[in-house]
Amino acid sequence: MTERIRNFLLRPLSMGCRQLKGKLALSAFREHVFVCIIVLLFMVILAALSLNLSIFSPFRQAFDDFSITDVYYTIQRTDNNVEWSNDITIVDITDQHSRSDIARTLTQVAECKPKQVVIDLIFASPGEQPLADDSLVRAIDALPDKVLAMKLTDYDPEKSSFTACVHSFFCPPDAPYNGFVNLPKSINSGVLRTFSMFETFQGDTVQALAPLACSKSGLKTPSLQPRERIIAFNNVQFPVVRYDSIAQLKGLLTGKIVFVGAVHEESDMHITPIGKRPGTEIQAHIMQTCISHPHIKTTGTWFSVCLAALLCLLSAWIGHKIQKRFPLMYLYWLQGYYFLLSALLVWIGFICYVKFDLYIKMTIPFVAMALVEQARLHYKWIISYGKAHPEKKWLSRLTQKSIYA
Repeated sequence: MTERIRNFLLRPLSMGCRQLKGKLALSAFREHVFVCIIVLLFMVILAALSLNLSIFSPFRQAFDDFSITDVYYTIQRTDNNVEWSNDITIVDITDQHSRSDIARTLTQVAECKPKQVVIDLIFASPGEQPLADDSLVRAIDALPDKVLAMKLTDYDPEKSSFTACVHSFFCPPDAPYNGFVNLPKSINSGVLRTFSMFETFQGDTVQALAPLACSKSGLKTPSLQPRERIIAFNNVQFPVVRYDSIAQLKGLLTGKIVFVGAVHEESDMHITPIGKRPGTEIQAHIMQTCISHPHIKTTGTWFSVCLAALLCLLSAWIGHKIQKRFPLMYLYWLQGYYFLLSALLVWIGFICYVKFDLYIKMTIPFVAMALVEQARLHYKWIISYGKAHPEKKWLSRLTQKSIYA
């Protein structure tokens, strides 16, 4: 009987405590939301400054040029962990300058019975030796399945189309085996990370060299959308055979897709996330991307914004808990938390990219995470200001209920 009376008397008190805790939790959640709003304001201000003031242009370009995929490739290539491609071989003709010598090399390549030959060379005009030109044309015509390179020029922004091109003199630009080799670069640092699946040339759609070769080879038919794709510079390495070693290394060419080009030509080198690489190797990476990841998907801006908001809310809550639990050493605990959270995001993004062909844009979430502690400091200043000015009633009420008071 006594226990029943005690429960009857204590029940309202326990219910009141639960309601009070619920109200306090709701109040704390609102303040964490206020911190996220301050982070959003900071990001809007930084974006506006970077767009309108030239002094902030380097920061904007740095954000535009940031890509988390660089971290992925570093992880994959740790301790020189590479895998040799089973589909593609490169024939290096850097030291060959005579067209008759190149013709003999192409003939040797054809004798190895490759699956396909992709010629990353442009013979823009007839040479001084007609016989050498004739031998080159005959050697190319004898290739069982070939794809030739051309370069699109004179881009017209009003029409969103190229108006001219550089192609080999012995075939028209609209030949079905011609693919363009234009490679986009970042304005900031020139780091090459993407490629275009197709472009418009004089009103017609033309495919890039590697995607065209991939479609014609029968291995994969990559989707043409999205138009701009990420090059997967993963840990795949391509065998490189010199022109004078084809007979000895015939097995590396038989049944393979063979890229013929200059591997050590300094003028054709490009900066990539895995270092300086020749254009021919980059074309091989693009084709390997089309084979291994024919349908890479990229998350949109709204997904990045929502992810950033969720991370900000989580970081604001955990930051407050850490500061209450470790008032003297909280800075070190915060650094550890942000390090672990960043590592977790990189790992999740890496798994999504490698296993599920999903590229998650991480620039906005990482920038938001970097601003959370600054936003919390500014919010604390607002609370302190409200505490010092009780005549501002709305701010004073917020101060009285604040977890930062």
